[in-house]
Amino acid sequence: MENLPGHFYQRNQRWWWRVRLPGAEKAKNIPLKPIGAKYATKDKAVAVEVARLILGDAMASEKPASNAQTMADLAAMYSDYAKVYYRRPDGTATSYFATIKTALNALVESYGDYKPEDFGPVKLRHLRKLWIETGRWNRPVINNQINIIKQMFQWAVSHELVPVHIFQALRTVEGLKRGRTEARESKPVKPVAAEHIYNMLPYVAKHIAAMLELQLLTGMRSGELVIMRPCDIDTSGNLWIYTPTSHKTQHHGHKRQIPLGPRCQEILRPYLLKKTDAYCFTPHDADVKYNAKRDRYSTKMYYQAVQCAIKRANKRGNLSIPKFTPHQLRHTAATRIRKEFGLDAARAVLGHRTLNMTNEYAEIDKMLAEKVLKKLG
Repeated sequence: MENLPGHFYQRNQRWWWRVRLPGAEKAKNIPLKPIGAKYATKDKAVAVEVARLILGDAMASEKPASNAQTMADLAAMYSDYAKVYYRRPDGTATSYFATIKTALNALVESYGDYKPEDFGPVKLRHLRKLWIETGRWNRPVINNQINIIKQMFQWAVSHELVPVHIFQALRTVEGLKRGRTEARESKPVKPVAAEHIYNMLPYVAKHIAAMLELQLLTGMRSGELVIMRPCDIDTSGNLWIYTPTSHKTQHHGHKRQIPLGPRCQEILRPYLLKKTDAYCFTPHDADVKYNAKRDRYSTKMYYQAVQCAIKRANKRGNLSIPKFTPHQLRHTAATRIRKEFGLDAARAVLGHRTLNMTNEYAEIDKMLAEKVLKKLG
C-alpha cells in the first residue's frame, strides 16, 4: 500500500502493519496509532502516514554515530530523516520539510565544518544575530529556524549522535520577543476584499476563477484545494462534503471535512465530470506547455497562477486589483464567518484544531461548519 514495505491489514476495522523494519530481526505486527491516540486508526490515509513515520524513525535509527563528524554531516542525516518523516500520503514532501532544509542550509553556511559537540548557545546566538543584521528573515521566521536547529539536536540526542547536554544547553536560548529585539517584524496577513475577487473573475481562466471562488467561500487551504478530486467529494446529501486525502493536522489523527453549499456545488459540477480519481483542477486546463506533465497544481504553481490572473484582470479589465496571495482568501473567509457566526464557527469551517480535541467537540465543529456553508457556500 502506497509503495511501503510489508503488509497492511485491518483488525476490528482498525489498520495494522506487518513489516520487518530496518534493524529488526523479523517481521512484527504494528498497530498504526496516530500520535496521542490510544487505538489504531480506522482511516486508511492516516494509517499510511503513520506507517511512513514509523519507517522514517526506523531508517534514521540505523544511521551510525560515527557519520556525524561535522555539523554538515549531522544536518544531512537529519535532512534524510525529515524527508521521510514529513511526507504526505502520496509520498510528496510537505512544505515544512522545505522550511527545515532552509534552516539547515543556513546553519551549514556558517558552521558546517564545526563538530556538533562544539556547537552551543553562544554559537546559536551568534547565528541568530547574523540573521538579524543581514535582514535575512523577520523575527517569527528566525524563531522558527532556531527551533528547527534545536529540534535537530533533540533528534540527534535520541539517536545517540550527540551528548544530551548539548541539546539541554541549546534549550536555554529563548526566542526573540516582540519589541525587545532589532529583528524586523512580520507584516500581518490581511484579508483581501471579496469585491476585488468577484470583479476579477470574468477576466481570468475559468478553472482559476473556480478555485478562487471556492477558496473564498470555504476558506480551505491552498493545499486542500489543489488535491481535490471527484472521488473525495460525497455528493449524496443536500450539502456536499469534501474530505481531503491530505491536510495540515492529519498527523494528529484529525479528519478534515469541508462542507460545500449550493454555490460551491454549482462551481464544482463541471469538474466532477472528470474521472473520479483525476484532479479537478489541472495545469492542462490552462494550456501551458511547460506544465503539460503535471497532473495537478502544486501550491506554488497555484500561487503563480493567481499572480498572473491578477495582472491579466488589471490589464484587460482596467481594474486595480491589489496583489494578494491565496492564503489571504482564507483570512477573508475567516473574517466574514467570524462576523456573521462567531469565532467557534470560523474555527470549525477553517479546520483549526488543538491536540486535545475530543470527539464530541469535533462533532460540534461539523454541525457549525455545515450551518455556515448552507448559508454562505
